[in-house]
Amino acid sequence: METGAAVLLLVALLGTSSASSFYGDSISLSPVQKNSDGTYKVTFHHRQNGRNDCQNQSSLVCEGGVCTDLDRSGALRTDQNSVGEGKWCQTEEHTSATFQPNGTSLTLRDSGCCWSSNREQKSNWMSHAELDLGVRSDSYRINNCPVTATVSSLRVPQNCFTQLRLLAHDPDEDAVRCRFASGSPANFTLDETTCTLRGSNELQLGSHVFELTVEDFPTRNITLTYADGSTATRDASSMNLPPLCKLRLQFIMDVLPPASSCVAGDLLPMFLSRTPSHGEVLHASVGQTLQLYAQAQAQNDQIQRFQVSGPQNMTKEFRSGSDGKAEVTLSWTPKESDANKLVPVCFTAETATTQSDMRCVVVKVTHSTIMQGRASVQCLPNKMTVALEKASMPDISEEFLSLRDPSCTLTTNGTHILGTMSFSTCGTKLEDKGDYIVFKNEIHSIELSNEVIIRRNKVKIDFYCEFPKTISVSNFYSLHQADYIFTESSFGSFGYSFEIFKDGNFTNRVQPDAYPVAAKRHLVC
Repeated sequence: METGAAVLLLVALLGTSSASSFYGDSISLSPVQKNSDGTYKVTFHHRQNGRNDCQNQSSLVCEGGVCTDLDRSGALRTDQNSVGEGKWCQTEEHTSATFQPNGTSLTLRDSGCCWSSNREQKSNWMSHAELDLGVRSDSYRINNCPVTATVSSLRVPQNCFTQLRLLAHDPDEDAVRCRFASGSPANFTLDETTCTLRGSNELQLGSHVFELTVEDFPTRNITLTYADGSTATRDASSMNLPPLCKLRLQFIMDVLPPASSCVAGDLLPMFLSRTPSHGEVLHASVGQTLQLYAQAQAQNDQIQRFQVSGPQNMTKEFRSGSDGKAEVTLSWTPKESDANKLVPVCFTAETATTQSDMRCVVVKVTHSTIMQGRASVQCLPNKMTVALEKASMPDISEEFLSLRDPSCTLTTNGTHILGTMSFSTCGTKLEDKGDYIVFKNEIHSIELSNEVIIRRNKVKIDFYCEFPKTISVSNFYSLHQADYIFTESSFGSFGYSFEIFKDGNFTNRVQPDAYPVAAKRHLVC
């Protein structure tokens, strides 16, 4: 590392751990704050996985006498399955550290033994985070670390595993890389760019340990300035230089005996369309309750509960329905201490023997006052239209708004800001949400190249069409006074056409008067 280029922040938040009791953990860092006396303060949110009592005896050691203050809250249990089953539990602990920025490193360390019994025969564990404390030239702030987490217990039938998408959200829109920290379990691969875990060949039955490093790199050239006046540079997306932040993410995945069916929504629970997408950013305000709704279905099994990794004081209300459906409502009211934090929330739907895919979202907490905005989306067979009511969003002009593709323009009729696009233009993205096909786009604020001082509110409005329903809806949604951020959706009808060809060249189409026909392969839609 370059001389004076970074202050090392090494965190291991686990304390004395009894033998065969460690099941993994995750760490989130709040934005670093500068105190009036020149010291810095950072808060770590540590989630530890467990199976039975989920007791966590943490102790932090600040090496070298750098820390002037260390404040650790007690670990609170945030989730647990039915008493006596011992399938999962999770705790969260908050630790605040005050430190001098002029040291060469700041280390808070702990490690222990032992990992729960596993195929890789790993025993000792260590948790850590490493943060560069240089002030970035692009944001004029110290870097924000990626946000990541998992539920406590991950399990999959041996013949059904395809992929596990990990949460790797970066608040500064940096490039995030995930990599194995200490070797990969047999027949598992990791897409480092998308942070997606995949299986290859036949997976071994039993518990597998995953120790991953999640790190971020700037997507533009930046200069880092440190408290002693020294500087360092980071080139855009260069992963040869030290990362701006590095976090350890650890968990166990249990590979179970083969299931009789791997069809999503049959025995394996499948999330339905009202469930937030993986990686989605939700917005909450201090003192106001946020509700997150998820729904899943397993037609030939019974969903018994939802497993959740979330913040302290988050509650969940479970409801079961017909046709194998079940739903959960998560409620959380951020406190003053949660302001300006990015809080990960992950969840799975659980039957007695199977589990859905894991979905994770990020909750961004602000002080903003809630006001009302009004919008509507209309879904047609080959396009969608969004209309924003200008009266509900004061001082917002279409001149400073753009769709995901800036080459597509927005218009106004005096009362509404309008946008119309097909499902394959203007940056519209396709997403499969299980029981619906979703086409998504967004309207966001832009800055003109000749602007020096900007006093406009920021805008980010997600909107989408879900198919195949055929009703257009218009409702009130919450948005923030400082940042207009909300989501609008609607439903529509969507058609599919199937054509059968005589060979693999797909040039000689079977004529309609020849039907019915038997197709061996090469079915194109």
